[in-house]
Amino acid sequence: MNYINIFQYLDYRNFLTEFLKRGSSHPVKMTMTSLAESAGTKVPYLSKCLSNQADLNSDQAYLIGKAIDLSDEELDYFLLLVDYSRSYHQQKKSYLLKKLKDRQRFFLKTEKRIKTEVLKLDLSSQALYYMEPVNLLIHLIMGLNKKKFQEEDFAKILGVSVKSVLQSLKLLIKCNLISRKNDSYEVVVKNLHLPTDSPLFKMHQNLMRQFIHQHITRSEDKDSFNLQITFSADEEHRIKIKERFLAFLKEADELILKAPAEKLYQMQFDLFSWMN
Repeated sequence: MNYINIFQYLDYRNFLTEFLKRGSSHPVKMTMTSLAESAGTKVPYLSKCLSNQADLNSDQAYLIGKAIDLSDEELDYFLLLVDYSRSYHQQKKSYLLKKLKDRQRFFLKTEKRIKTEVLKLDLSSQALYYMEPVNLLIHLIMGLNKKKFQEEDFAKILGVSVKSVLQSLKLLIKCNLISRKNDSYEVVVKNLHLPTDSPLFKMHQNLMRQFIHQHITRSEDKDSFNLQITFSADEEHRIKIKERFLAFLKEADELILKAPAEKLYQMQFDLFSWMN
């Protein structure tokens, strides 16, 4: 679907209400009347469903899903939302909620929004690359549209020793991520992404944060922008915030692809619960 991501919702009523609010901004134009007709019911009953006084049955949900042009994955999720709403058995509701959240996690991933490559190496080689932040940063700096960087340049930019840089360069060449021609290095593979389900993901994130914190502490960049927010909300609004960021990330990725690669920037976003 365009414009409205169903996977950010845990209540089908909120999804349909938002769908109707968008009106003509959506490719499939539906009103309350046409939505009711597609479900084979009347407007008053659909209105009761949306105000939590009644529930769609599975057939009505299926017909609405087809009418608003949901994909197979979206339709499965929509039917699951309706089943979850209709269930009164606590164990079944817990089971359905787990299935909904599993699908949310799968479809609200970064790699679903931007084009990336997964490092095609065995786990031990991936660990060598991702467990040392300098490797990743040198790899990225090498892709800038600037003069050919030398070992001393990398050391100065990252605040590390030349010995550390040489070790990283040796690894990057061994992993076929860069190549050395004459007196300079060239990037072979770009736009790598470490999937969130990788066993290396959390450790890599922690190591990168530590390295970035050290850099920010000693940096004199007056244009840096650092933001932290602690807030209270419910689960559905947390998902909506995540979806907004993923939409922004897709838009930002399009800008990044168009931009000349002159400098290396860092952008981070953490969204987690203090209370599991």
